[in-house]
Amino acid sequence: MDSSLEPLDPGATPRRPAVFPTFSIPEPIADVASLVLVGATALTVAAAGVEALTFRVLPAR
Repeated sequence: MDSSLEPLDPGATPRRPAVFPTFSIPEPIADVASLVLVGATALTVAAAGVEALTFRVLPAR
């Protein structure tokens, strides 16, 4: 029998594959973060719209 296939310690338990820790954000914090991102996006779009309207309405000096 090939000795390379035998475990080093006959009484050792087989190794499990590495499990990477998962990171999850608590749901209330995720909800608030989502609202903040949506609000920031809305403000950015509104600011871009105001800038575009202002650029067209006001003549260049």
